[in-house]
Amino acid sequence: MTIFFNSLTLSFFLFFIITFIGAQCSDSYASCSTREIFEVSDPAIYYASANGLSGTELKTVLNSIIRGHKKYSYDCVWTALAETDADALNPEHVISIYTRNSIARLDRDCGSANNYSPDAWNREHIWPKSHGFPSQGQDAYTDIHHIVPADKSTNTDRSDNDFKSGGVPDDECLGCYEGEFNGGSTWEPPDLVKGQVARMLFYMITRYDGSDFDESDTPELTLVDDSTTYPNPSLGVLSDLLQWHCDFPVSDRERLRNDVVESWQGNRNPFIDYPEFVESIWDYSCGGNPSMPSQPTSNPPTVDPTHKAPISTPTGAFPTVPTYINNPTPGSCSVWINEFHYDNTGSDVDEFVEVGCNGIVDVTGYKLFFYNGNGGGYYKKSELSGICSIDHFIVVPMSAAASIQNGPDGIALVNTNENIVLEFISYEGSFIATNGPAVGMKSVSIGVSETSSTPEGYSLQLVGSGCGSSDFIW
Repeated sequence: MTIFFNSLTLSFFLFFIITFIGAQCSDSYASCSTREIFEVSDPAIYYASANGLSGTELKTVLNSIIRGHKKYSYDCVWTALAETDADALNPEHVISIYTRNSIARLDRDCGSANNYSPDAWNREHIWPKSHGFPSQGQDAYTDIHHIVPADKSTNTDRSDNDFKSGGVPDDECLGCYEGEFNGGSTWEPPDLVKGQVARMLFYMITRYDGSDFDESDTPELTLVDDSTTYPNPSLGVLSDLLQWHCDFPVSDRERLRNDVVESWQGNRNPFIDYPEFVESIWDYSCGGNPSMPSQPTSNPPTVDPTHKAPISTPTGAFPTVPTYINNPTPGSCSVWINEFHYDNTGSDVDEFVEVGCNGIVDVTGYKLFFYNGNGGGYYKKSELSGICSIDHFIVVPMSAAASIQNGPDGIALVNTNENIVLEFISYEGSFIATNGPAVGMKSVSIGVSETSSTPEGYSLQLVGSGCGSSDFIW
C-alpha cells in the first residue's frame, strides 16, 4: 500500500506529533554557569560548636553554623534538583516528592516549550515562597534544602496550604489528603515523606531566624500551631510536624540528599544529621522512639476516626532477610505483600494491593493470585510490571468489576518467571489452596481484617521496625 502526503496533510501530521506526543525542555532552559562544588562535611566536626547545648541556645548556634550558604539563581535550581532528587534507577529522571513518580529530567514545567504539560515537574517550595519570601532575590527563595521536584498538578493541589494530618483523599496523589483547620486549608503528604517534610521546615525556621536579614533579605520564619495565610512568614501545623518527625525517622535517601545539597550550597540540614536536635530545641519527646532509628519504620495510623489513613503509600519498612514460603534465596532482594484494602462501609472503594521490596527488583511477570477460602481455588489474578525499589513500591489497583472478595480468602504473590510462591497470606481465617501455583499450601492468616464498618481510606498494612520479616506484624 502506498501512502501519499500533500503539504497540508504533512503539516497537520507534524502538528499532531508535536502537540500530542509532547515536547521536552532543552538544558539551556536550566543553565547554571555558577555551580560551585563544596566538600561534604563530617557532621561530628561540622556541629562541634553545638555540643552540649539545648533549647534556644542550640537553635541559635545551629543558625550560625548553617547561615551564609552559596546562593544560586532560580534557573540553577532546576539543575540542582536533577542531582539531589535523581531517580536511582534512571539518573535521567527525577522522583517527585508527593506522588513518587519518576519523571524525565527534561519534562520540566517550562511553559509553551513542552505545551504546558500537566504531567511535567516543577520546583515545589516546601515552605511556600508566598509566606515570607516572594522575591527571587531573597535567599530562602532558592534554598535547595526545601525545594524539591513535584508533579505540576499535585503541586497546584498542595498550593500554599499548611501541613496537617486529615482530610479527604487528593485526586492526583495517592496517600495525600486535603483538609481544613481553623479556617485554613491543609495538606497531608504520604507517610514516606512526612518526616522529610517536617525536617525541611525545621531547617527553614532555624536557618531563617531574622538575625541575618541584611544579608539574606529573608524575615524570621516561624512554625505555629494554627492556620496561616500569606504574606505572613509563618506556616503550620507545628504539633503535627513534630509528630511526623518522630513517627517517620530519617532515611538513607534523606542523608544522601543532604550531602548532595551541601555539595551545591555549602551547608547542611542539622535535623537530618542529628534528629535528636528537634526534641532538644522544642522540648518534645518522641516517646517510644527516642533513639530515632537510622532507617524509616512503618507506623500504624493514629487512632482517630476522622483521619483517613493513606491507602497506597509504602510504610517505609525495609526487611532484608525475608523468610517467606518457598523463597529459596533468603538474604537476596525480596518482594512481599506490604498493604491491601478490600472492605469498607457502604460500597467498597479504592481496593488495592501494594507490593513492597527491599532492593531494586524488576517485578515484570510477577503475579498476584486471589484465592477463595470456600473451596480453595483462585478466582482471579493480576500481573505486576515495572521496577520496585525502596522509594517506589508497586500498587495494583482493583476495579469495581474485579474487586477483592471478603474472607476467609487469600492472596498469593508469585514469581512466575521462576515458578516460586513468595508468599501466601489470608484474612479472616486460613485454608488450603486447591489449584493454581499455591496448590496444596496452607495460607498464613495475618490475624487482622476489615469489615463493612471499616472507614473509607483505611487499609491493612505491615507495621513495626527491624531487619527481618519476623520483626513486622500486620
